[in-house]
Amino acid sequence: MGGEIINNEKLKLILILTLIFSILIMNTVNASDNGIIAEYADISTIPNDEKVSINENDYDTNYYELPDKKLDHLESNDNQNHLEMNDKKLNDGNSNNDFNYIQELINSHKDGDSIFLEDKTYIGNGSPIIINKNLNIYGYGYKNLSDLDIKTILDGNSKSNIFIINKGIQLNLYGLSLINGNTSYEDGGAIYNNGLLSIDSCSISNNNAGGGAVYSSEGSEIEIYNSLFENNSGLLGGALDLENANAIISKSTFKGNRCNGDGGAIYNNIGKLTISNSTFSFNKGARGGVIYNNHGTLSIYDCEMFLNSASQLGGTVKNWGSCEIYNSTIKNNTADMYGGGLYTFEFKMTVNDCLIENNYADEGGGLFADADSRLIVINSTIINNNAKIGGGIDAKQAYLTVNNSSIINNNAKSNGGGIYADKHPAEIHNTNIKDNNGNSGGGVFIGDISAKISDSTLNGNSGETGGAIFNKGKLIIEKSTLNSNEANYGGAIYNQKNLTVNKSSFDSNKAYEAAGIYNLGDFLIESSNFTKQSVSHKAGVILSVNGNIKIKDSIFKQTSGADEGGVIFTREGNIFIDSSLFLLNNALSYGAAIDNSAIMTIQNSLFSRNKAFGAGAIDNGGDLTVTNSTFTNNKVTNNGGAIDNNGKLYMSGSVLVNNTAQNYGGAIISRKDTNIEYCQILDNSAPEGDGLYDSGDYLLISNNWWGENNPNFDELLNFNIDEDFKWIEMNFTNSTPLMQKKVSNLTISLNGKDKNNNSFKLENPDKLPILKSSIQVVSEDSKIKYNLNIVNGSASTSTDMKLAKTVNAILDNEIVSLDVLENNESDDDSEDSDDSNDSNDESDNPNNSNDNSDNVTDDSDDSNKSNNPNNHQSNGNKNNDNNKNYYNKNGLRYSKMKNSLLNSIDSNLDNDYLNLKENNENNDDSNSNNKDMNYSDKKTDLNNESSNKEIDENETKLFDINYSLLIIPIALILLVLFAFRRKNKDD
Repeated sequence: MGGEIINNEKLKLILILTLIFSILIMNTVNASDNGIIAEYADISTIPNDEKVSINENDYDTNYYELPDKKLDHLESNDNQNHLEMNDKKLNDGNSNNDFNYIQELINSHKDGDSIFLEDKTYIGNGSPIIINKNLNIYGYGYKNLSDLDIKTILDGNSKSNIFIINKGIQLNLYGLSLINGNTSYEDGGAIYNNGLLSIDSCSISNNNAGGGAVYSSEGSEIEIYNSLFENNSGLLGGALDLENANAIISKSTFKGNRCNGDGGAIYNNIGKLTISNSTFSFNKGARGGVIYNNHGTLSIYDCEMFLNSASQLGGTVKNWGSCEIYNSTIKNNTADMYGGGLYTFEFKMTVNDCLIENNYADEGGGLFADADSRLIVINSTIINNNAKIGGGIDAKQAYLTVNNSSIINNNAKSNGGGIYADKHPAEIHNTNIKDNNGNSGGGVFIGDISAKISDSTLNGNSGETGGAIFNKGKLIIEKSTLNSNEANYGGAIYNQKNLTVNKSSFDSNKAYEAAGIYNLGDFLIESSNFTKQSVSHKAGVILSVNGNIKIKDSIFKQTSGADEGGVIFTREGNIFIDSSLFLLNNALSYGAAIDNSAIMTIQNSLFSRNKAFGAGAIDNGGDLTVTNSTFTNNKVTNNGGAIDNNGKLYMSGSVLVNNTAQNYGGAIISRKDTNIEYCQILDNSAPEGDGLYDSGDYLLISNNWWGENNPNFDELLNFNIDEDFKWIEMNFTNSTPLMQKKVSNLTISLNGKDKNNNSFKLENPDKLPILKSSIQVVSEDSKIKYNLNIVNGSASTSTDMKLAKTVNAILDNEIVSLDVLENNESDDDSEDSDDSNDSNDESDNPNNSNDNSDNVTDDSDDSNKSNNPNNHQSNGNKNNDNNKNYYNKNGLRYSKMKNSLLNSIDSNLDNDYLNLKENNENNDDSNSNNKDMNYSDKKTDLNNESSNKEIDENETKLFDINYSLLIIPIALILLVLFAFRRKNKDD
């Protein structure tokens, strides 16, 4: 029995040890687990592209830092000397309320002491108080409060200065009022500072001197906090005269100070002056109503300057040094001559995040920059300022930069309501110029300089000439908007010299003449839109008296009100128009789009749905050349549905379709020299001369396509055609016999034809526009149509005849048919034969390389499309994608313009006449970009997959480690249990 108990005890002991061992192993597993987790928690193991980088430069910080206070409170060597006034015994012969009393008190104190004055007024007796040791002087009850009621007054009695501070000495003044200091022929009516001066919570008023209430000499320092300077006067700086001194002013007020010379409140000569959180009002000076900065460094932060004035320059600041003004308000100030708000001369002035409002001067109501200076305006608003010249800004002889600002509702009686810039280059970027008014250049006047306006808006400006801009120099306008501007001449722009407009838009501008641009010089317009311009006389958009004009990739739409030249009116010069659209324009008399008397060339352009009394698109009295352009759906109530030619006209490679005149010349009326060749002319209408009416001296009409092989020229033309008259006919041929179940090569070609029905080969088929035709394979139960583009006079395709009866070639109003022979061969033989023919035809037929088919359509059964072996044929224009042409429902080419031009066309335009071919180049670019993006995404996915795989492997390892370690204790437990059970059985 005892042995059993011992054995049982042993088994229990073994079981307990096994459990303890298991617990230890589990802790080891947890530690291992934590180690693996820690491995991933360590930021050093994270891949670089997953780390978060924190850069303090990414956060917005203040754009300036105010200087710290430099002059500290003075500490005495002996604290026992910090005595009240009545604790000191002075000579009985002196009154305790005059300056001598204070002087003795100062003399009796040690260097660094603090003196506390009583609640009383101390009267000067003609001698100033001399500061010859470092001191703190306190007014009665001073507690450093902004609303402190000052009770200690030092009155100079208009006999002398109040304080004179010796060189190198520091004086700190707290809670004092300094009044009536007077030294008319010397400097510093209240204080003459040669050392270090701090003024805190003081009032300095009614002092007079040659140099301000406080004069700070060369090498001195002065700091002013929470103080008032009022009604002081001087010859230089009514309140402060700083002569090569360092000065800091903060949270202070300067009011009613005056100076007959420079600086109504402050004169800063050479030194460094920093002002923050201060107010300046009702100050007056000859030059600089508030501050005259003479070759010094001036920094102004968070200040207000209002109702100040200058009899000459700079209602608030006249700068002749370095000047920066931040986050400040300049309002209701005046100058009799220049710079109602601010004036700078020769040096740079930066105005950042400021409000310049309701200021006035003869020139530069808000700001004036003169004499080769540089004016930089950033993030600021210039509003409601007035002047004779430059209502908002006058950079008359300065470099000008305006960025991210607003120039609003400024007025100039003469030039530059918002901005006037001359002599040096000017740049205006991302700025809103709105509702300004001036005689020349309601928004901006650009003199004979180089200037650029970009990413800006010029809206609602007005003037006599150039509602938004008057340009006498070289001006570039880019990515800008000019809307609702108004002037008698040049509603948006009046250009006298050189102008470039790129990627900009003009909408709803108004004028007596030229709502868009009135031109006397040269200009380029590229990739720009002109919409809803209106005039009361002529030239809806552009009037060019002389000069050279180039217009490219631009849209002119919905102009109205013009007597002549709904869009463009020219007198002299050279005009070149390329890849542009003229849509839905109107003229009351002639030329809904253009009234030309200059030398003009037009190519690759579209004129559609324009209306006028005469000349639905162009009234030409000059020398006009038109190539590769389209005139469609233009209408007139008189003559010349598309063109009325009174000058010299040459036209080739162009399309005139569906134009209408109520009298003569549905497409063209010719009164003088006219030469038209290789054009497509059809479906125009007029009582006399559907296509062309001629009343001129010279007319040459040859090698044109009139919509059919045998047109009725009696209706199309009002003149008798002579022996030399020629036109174009369509031919339809096959290079192999047309037989059912065979593939045949078919060709549509254009040839010349004369009055005697003689055919001839065209000499210059490349001059023809691209014509859209089709081949129709007709069987008993289906019609399969293949669309082809006729390029350089021909188009070819290989076509399976199937069970066709006839094959038709269709071009506009002409149909030419060919019969197809029956083929009685079996289907198996036919298929073998077809394969053989396909091989031979494709290798031998030279026209296969010029296959111009677009697509295949079945007019009866969709199943035929899927069974048609020719559905795989390539687009015939694949070698001519750069043409980017427009087509009408009859396949007429409009022009070779870019796809981007149609993006802005009015959605009401007839879509049948405005189907633009796909731009394969853009698609290629897009595909390339998508490939790059896909590659980047795949690369990211691979990285993520790799990372996930690594984590999975580690998790698997952890799983294996955990379970392999658990096997040992589990086995031991099972073994002990088994032994215990066996023992019981034995017992």
